[in-house]
Amino acid sequence: MADNAKTAADVLAAVGGKENVTNLVHCITRLRFSLRDESVPDIEQIKKIPGVLGAQWSGGQFQVIIGQNVTKVYDETLKLGVAAGGSIDEDLGDKEPFEWTPKNVGAAIMNYLSKTMVAMIPIMMGGAFFRTVATLMGPMLLGIWAEDSQIYQLFNTWMYDAAFYFMPIYLGYSASKQLGCSEMLGMFMGGILVCPDLVALATTGEVATMSVYGIPAPVASYAQTVLPIILCMPVLAQVEKLMKKIVPDMLSTVFVPFLTMLVMVPVAYCALAPLGGWLGQGVGTVLFGFGEVGGWLAVAVIAALWSFLVMTGMHQVLIVLAITQLISQPTGDPCVTVGGMIAQWATWGIALGAFLRLKEREEKMSQLGFFLSGFVGGVTEPAIYGTGFKYTRTLAGMAGGGFIGGALAGIFGVHNYLLGATNVLCVMGFASPDDPRSLMFGGIAALAALVSSAAIVYFFGFTKEQLDEDRAAAGLAAQDAASAITRPEAKQVSDGARTVVAPVSGTIEATASIPDPAFASEAMGKTVAIWPEDGVVYAPVAGTVTACMPHAVGIMGDNGAEVLIHIGVDTVEMNGDGFTTWAKAGDKVEAGEALVSFDRAKVKASGHPDIVMCIVTNSDDLAGLEETADGRVAAGERVFSL
Repeated sequence: MADNAKTAADVLAAVGGKENVTNLVHCITRLRFSLRDESVPDIEQIKKIPGVLGAQWSGGQFQVIIGQNVTKVYDETLKLGVAAGGSIDEDLGDKEPFEWTPKNVGAAIMNYLSKTMVAMIPIMMGGAFFRTVATLMGPMLLGIWAEDSQIYQLFNTWMYDAAFYFMPIYLGYSASKQLGCSEMLGMFMGGILVCPDLVALATTGEVATMSVYGIPAPVASYAQTVLPIILCMPVLAQVEKLMKKIVPDMLSTVFVPFLTMLVMVPVAYCALAPLGGWLGQGVGTVLFGFGEVGGWLAVAVIAALWSFLVMTGMHQVLIVLAITQLISQPTGDPCVTVGGMIAQWATWGIALGAFLRLKEREEKMSQLGFFLSGFVGGVTEPAIYGTGFKYTRTLAGMAGGGFIGGALAGIFGVHNYLLGATNVLCVMGFASPDDPRSLMFGGIAALAALVSSAAIVYFFGFTKEQLDEDRAAAGLAAQDAASAITRPEAKQVSDGARTVVAPVSGTIEATASIPDPAFASEAMGKTVAIWPEDGVVYAPVAGTVTACMPHAVGIMGDNGAEVLIHIGVDTVEMNGDGFTTWAKAGDKVEAGEALVSFDRAKVKASGHPDIVMCIVTNSDDLAGLEETADGRVAAGERVFSL
């Protein structure tokens, strides 16, 4: 009997250890590794490891063929520190050079931003919900907590600030995970940007600039910002990589982090961190000037773009300018803050649309949480990053809903008179005793932004692949397929119990010609390969189903034969698309009973041979096993005698 723990340890060591593994998944027979350094594995040596049936490269993955106990070896591998299905996208010397096209660069930037920000969702959700509870319990709604009470301050300010004030530190860690550099240095970089003395110096306004190695740098607070640390981290990753090459190993523990940060301090303070502030000031000047001449279109554009400014922290500059304008203009602001408030409703709308569209319970509840954190708690970041960055098509809904709501607000002449609540009660800022229509029309515009944003996301916010994955995760994909396809009747089996019969009708292929080395070598046991005439797979023996994936079924035969039916080559990559299963693990089946239907045309169109393998995985234990068929065979006819 194989020692699964030892097999796992030996395989992991042979592929370079957990440090060399960026992703590990498994199918019904194989461990599938994505490796940083693809030159490490020695295929011939790995094949000699007890419990390993074979090894090969396929589709950019290093596949180690284990057989039907692959899940046990997979579980043992996870115990050694490999993340369960965890994926890290890093530029670690891919064999194909990166093509510097605008499309590729844009995609790489969005991928970096998306994965960095999505990791922040637990922190943002935690902080947002503390403020949500404070809003519900505080003087604005239920009035249970007084505004000056410590419990209200704890929930509304301290816990919220703990989540968002230190955002550069959290982002430094998250970005470093995406870039493959030191997580601790990433956090250190974030800490430098929110250093208390620097924040205090910026708050007092006594000093406008400071000196970094004699280089002037603007004094500013980067707390609650995103863009400064996002800009700094790719540079830090390259500097650290350079220092690791220069500094001898025996000195690296001390001098790599020291020299890296020695370089990064002036880069951050003097260049990259101030860049976000300068961009914000420029955008603020442009938008306020636009509001003076653009009319309703200006409000619509600001509402469409506002949440994108929130992503960079630039909106803080606009808010400061807006407060100044509100103080100096008793008639209120007809443009920037109106657009900003309408944009919040559109942002909540994308989470609402996702909640209504998605089916998988956990993700559905997350989207509802993102919506409530904004609608009740007044925090839009969870929806921006948890919905918009995760499902990038939904960003179009956010922009579209904002534009529609902003256009209505501009056409109706809505003004904003104060900056207070950021939740559903923000519409109260539209109220004025001198203009009672402003509140009514402002509410209509806000609701239009919410509804239109949710509708756009519901109908256009997800790719077909995302919806298919969602339905599969919710357990609806098989249900949909089963309701659309009638299960074929069982095939008549021609021989007795001491046989294994053909699972499909078709032409038998020479085993050595199977277009997959692991199957061709019969590493998993004696094999019959059949090019099918149709897309129905039947049970080759009576027994108990031990595993049932769309592309593969394992059966423990009542006659002692352990049989694996594998449909196609590398069809696990299709994620069940084109397959319908009628069996599940634990089912008792009779020989000739329909197990799976598959769309042969879809398999071929996906680039996979549709050949079907029938493998007796314990053939070494069946001394009398004999292959009995050649040429064409019909489903239910004998292919092995025991």
